[in-house]
Amino acid sequence: MTRLRMTALFALLVAGLALAQPAPTTDEAEAITQALRAAQTLGRDNTAEITAVAAAYEDVFTLPGLSADQRLRAHLELARCYAVRGQFDAAAAAYDRSAAAADLTPAQRCTALSAKAKMWFDSNFQGAFASYTTEGIERAAAVYQQIIALPDCPNPEKIAAYQGVANCQLEMHDIAAANRTLDRAANLSDLSELERVTAKKQQADALYRQLAYDDALARYRQLWSEKLPGGLKAPIEERTLAILVGQHRHDDARQALRDWQRPASSLAHCYLDTGRPAEAQRLYVEILADPKQRYQDRCDALDRLLQLHVARKDLTAFYAEAERRIPALIAENERAWALYPRLLGWAYTRHGVANAPEYQGWVAERILRTPHITPDEYVKYGDLLLNAHLRRRDRARAKDVIARLLAKELTAPNRLRYQLIQAVLDANGKAHGIVETVDAVLMERAGARSEPRARAEALIQAAKTAMTTGDEAVARALYSAHETMRAPLEPRSLSCTFLPNGPRDITGFLQSDYFKDAKAHGRLDRKYGDTLQFLLETDSALTGRTVTAQRGHFTPTEFVAACDADGLQLFFFAPTARAREIADGFAALGGYEIYLSAGVNEPYHCYLVDSAPGTLSDNFVTQYNNRHFRRARQQEGTARIEHAVLPNGVATLLSVSWNAFFDKLPRNGERWAFEAIHWEQGGYSWGGSESVHHRSSFGKLVFANLTSENLRAIKRRLITHAAGVYRRELSPKNGAVEIWQDPELGDRQFYAEVVKPLQATLDGYLATVTPDMTAEEVDLLYAEAVPRWMNITYLLADLRRDYLDDRRMRGL
Repeated sequence: MTRLRMTALFALLVAGLALAQPAPTTDEAEAITQALRAAQTLGRDNTAEITAVAAAYEDVFTLPGLSADQRLRAHLELARCYAVRGQFDAAAAAYDRSAAAADLTPAQRCTALSAKAKMWFDSNFQGAFASYTTEGIERAAAVYQQIIALPDCPNPEKIAAYQGVANCQLEMHDIAAANRTLDRAANLSDLSELERVTAKKQQADALYRQLAYDDALARYRQLWSEKLPGGLKAPIEERTLAILVGQHRHDDARQALRDWQRPASSLAHCYLDTGRPAEAQRLYVEILADPKQRYQDRCDALDRLLQLHVARKDLTAFYAEAERRIPALIAENERAWALYPRLLGWAYTRHGVANAPEYQGWVAERILRTPHITPDEYVKYGDLLLNAHLRRRDRARAKDVIARLLAKELTAPNRLRYQLIQAVLDANGKAHGIVETVDAVLMERAGARSEPRARAEALIQAAKTAMTTGDEAVARALYSAHETMRAPLEPRSLSCTFLPNGPRDITGFLQSDYFKDAKAHGRLDRKYGDTLQFLLETDSALTGRTVTAQRGHFTPTEFVAACDADGLQLFFFAPTARAREIADGFAALGGYEIYLSAGVNEPYHCYLVDSAPGTLSDNFVTQYNNRHFRRARQQEGTARIEHAVLPNGVATLLSVSWNAFFDKLPRNGERWAFEAIHWEQGGYSWGGSESVHHRSSFGKLVFANLTSENLRAIKRRLITHAAGVYRRELSPKNGAVEIWQDPELGDRQFYAEVVKPLQATLDGYLATVTPDMTAEEVDLLYAEAVPRWMNITYLLADLRRDYLDDRRMRGL
C-alpha cells in the first residue's frame, strides 16, 4: 500500500472515530459556546492577567462534548495570549499541548506545530528598536523540521514546512541551504501535479527574494499553465509582470498580458504603470464605449481615466468627464453611485486635489444625492460638504447644509454640534453675546448648561468653528469663557540642593537625611491628561515608554533632586505592594519619562526610563551637539540609570553629569525646567502634563546651597574633564588639532599660520591644571580655557572656514 493511500486511510479512520463520538447535547453545546466566548473576550484584552485568561480556557477544556477542532482552536488562542504578552515559552508549551492530543488529524497536528513555528519566528522581531538575533528563527526552523519528520504529515503541510525552513535559512543569509531545502520539497516522490507546482513556485519565489530575477522569471514562465487554479496562476502572473516591469521590459509585459488573455483593463493599467498614459487613456475610453465589457471593468476604467486628468492637473477635463460618464453608468446600474466616494481616495489625494475644499464640496454634494444613503453616511459626507463651505468662508451655503442636516434624524451630540456651528455663523463675526448664545443652545438640552464638562466642550467646538470661518473675535470670546472654567494648576517648584558629601547611589539616598525629609520631596500625583492610546500608537519616542493599566488604589511616586560636584541626581521611589512579584519577574511598574532643561530658552533633554530592572533610553533628540549644547547620554558617560527593588517599592536613580552643562552652570536660586511622568496606572506627572514634550507644564528645580565654594568644586571637576577632551584632540591618532600637521590629511600651512598659535595658548593653560589650583586659577581656567577646550573641534572648524574664505577673497 502506498504512503498516500495509508495517509488517506488513516484520515478516514480518524473521521470515523469522530463520527462515532456522541454529539453534544443542546445544553452542552450552549455551555461550550458561552465558555469559549468568555475566554476569547478575556483573551483579546491584552491588559488582562494571563492567569485569569488561562483559567478561562482551562474551564473550556473540561467541558463535556468539546470537539477536537474546538479544543485545538482554544489551545491556539491561549497560546496567542501568552505570545502577545511576551511569554513565549509558555506559548510554546500551549502549542505542544494542543499538538499532543490523540484525536487530531495529521493536518490539525501540523496546524498546531506551524502556529508554534510562526510564533517563534515572529518573536525574533519584537519592536522597531529590538536587537537583531537569530534565536527565534532557529527555534522556528527546528519546529518546521519536526513537522517534516511526522510520518503522517500531508504533502501540502510538508511543502509549507519546507518553505518555513527555507525562510529561516534565508533570514540567516544561508542562501545555498535554503535552495537545497526547497529542492528537497520539489523532489518529494509522491506529490500530485499541483503539489509539485506549488513546491516549484516556492523555489522561484526564493530566487525572486534573492534578486535572481532572470532565473526566477524563467521558472515562473515554465510553471505557468492555463489549467492552474487561480490561487496559483495569479501569483505567478503577478511576479512575472513585476520582474518584466522592474527590468523595463514593458513591451514584454504587455505581451504577457495578451498571452494570458487578461481583460483589456489589465493592459490599460500596464500602459499607465509603464509610462504610456496616452495608450492607457485610449484603452480606457474604448472599454467605456464597449457595452460588452463587464460593468465593473467600465467603472474601473472611468476611475483610472479620471485619475489621469487629475494627475495632469486638468480639473476642467476631470469635472467634464465625471459629469458626463458617472450619471450614464448610474442610469445603467445604481451601484455606480459608489464611484463618487472613490474620488476621495488615496489615488486622488496623492495628486493634491482631494483635500481642496472646492473638490471636496463637489464630491460630497453628489454623494449626498445617493439613494438609500445611511444616516451615518449622510452625516459623514454632510460634514465634508459643510467643512468645505466653512473653509471657503461661504456662510450662505454652510447655513444651507446645516439646515439640511438638522432636518434629518440625528444623534444628540451631532444635533448639538450643528446647532453650535449655526450659532457661530449667525453671529456674523460679532463676539458680543456669543457665549450667551452657546449657553442657550446647551439649555435646550435639558439643562446641560449646569454640566461644566459639556459646557467646556461646547465652547471649544464653537471656537474651532469660528477659527475656521476667520471670526477671530468670536473665537477669542469663546476661548476666554473656556479658560475661566479651568482650575489653574499651581506651577510646581522643588529645591535641588548642593550636597558636598551627599549620596551617590540608591543605598546612599535611602539612608540620607535629605531623602528622609518629607519637605524635600516632590510627588508625581497629577494625572496625565492626553489620549494615551493615541500616544502609544503614534509617538516616535515610544522606546522605553512602558505604561501599565489603571487598577485600583494608587500611591504616588515621590522624588528628590540634589546635586554635587559631579552632577545632578534625581532619585525616585515608587511604593508598591507588588515588589516581590517585580523582583521575581512576574510584574512590572510603568517606566518614567523625564525632561530637564537648563533654562527657559534652552533645549530640553528627554529620558525614557524602562521599569526595573530596565535601562535608560536617551534617543529622543531635541537638539544635536553643537558649541552651546551637549546631549547628556549613557554612551558618553554623562547620564546613568540605576534601579533597586526593595521590600516596599522600587527605587530609581538618574544621574546627569555637569559635563553636558559645562557652559551654563546654575547660580544659587536659579530655576531649571523639569518634569517627570511615571507611566504607572496610565500615567502620573509632577508638573501636570496633558501631553508629552509639553514645556508649558514643566515645573522648576530651584538650585540651593550653590555657594562660591561649592560652585568652584563643580568647576574643578569640569576643568580636568575639559583638559582631557583637549588632550585627546592633540592625539597623534588624527586628533582635531594634530591632523592638520599630517602631510596628506592635513594642511601644514593652515597649521603653522592658525592652529599652532592657538595651540600654544591652549597648551599654556594645561600647566595650571594641578590638584592644588587656587580659587583664582579655577575661575580663570573655567572662564577662559574650559569653553575653548570643550569646543576645540567647533573652534577649529570656524577657523578653517575663515581661513579658506580669506584665501579665496585674496585669490590664493
